[in-house]
Amino acid sequence: MEIKGRISRIRNPANIRRTGGEISDSETMLKIDRQIHAGGGLSVRIFCSFGRHTHGNFDYIRKPGVALR
Repeated sequence: MEIKGRISRIRNPANIRRTGGEISDSETMLKIDRQIHAGGGLSVRIFCSFGRHTHGNFDYIRKPGVALR
């Protein structure tokens, strides 16, 4: 069994050619990941991430998931 965690902060600055203005948005994210090795090359991964975005079209972003490998 493996347990991983990650905290990230991404900033996206950009210039708007048409108006000469600038925009800048950023995202802060916490991700928790657990992988269970079942044997015989089979593993199951369960993950969940929580993010906060500064752009007006986004708010809190939650992403749960399961992967079979």
